[in-house]
This record gives sequence, C-alpha cells and structure tokens, in this order.
Amino acid sequence: MLLDAFCYSGYGRVSVGLGESRIAMTVLESISLAIDAGCSKRLLQRTPHVVILSRSFYHAKLRPLMARWLLCWLKRQHLAELSWEEALQVRV
Repeated sequence: MLLDAFCYSGYGRVSVGLGESRIAMTVLESISLAIDAGCSKRLLQRTPHVVILSRSFYHAKLRPLMARWLLCWLKRQHLAELSWEEALQVRV
C-alpha cells in the first residue's frame, strides 16, 4: 500500500481501490510532483525504481506526504479514529 504512492508516480495507478477519495488522489498527485521535483534536482532517481538520494529531501518533502498517504489507508480500513488534523500531528 505505501509503495503504491511511488508506483503512482511512474504508472499513474495504484493496486488498492481508493473509491472516490479526493483526498487520496490529491495526496498521490502531491507525492508524484515531489518525486518529479526530487528527480529533476537529482535528490531522487527513478531507475531501476525510486531511490532516495537525499535524506533531507525525504524528511522535508516526502515523509509528510507519505504520512498523509498512510492516513488515507488507515481511514479506508476504519482504523483511524482521529481527525485528519489530529492524526497529522503524530510524528511519523
């Protein structure tokens, strides 16, 4: 599930059903844009798969987005009883 966010960047699809979650699609688009930006600055590479070359880029740009992506999955599984705002305050 978490790796789907990286696959979406390259293939435009994920292996899990998101229903009509606009939030999930927005998060995926944000991750895709961050990956594009990281690759253009050579902070990430795409081949043979997405590889993180800069820890600071990951912590500043990708980690917060991946936390949101995880929360989308938790919400879909009915495992997250917290509000979006409360859950995003949890340190990942």
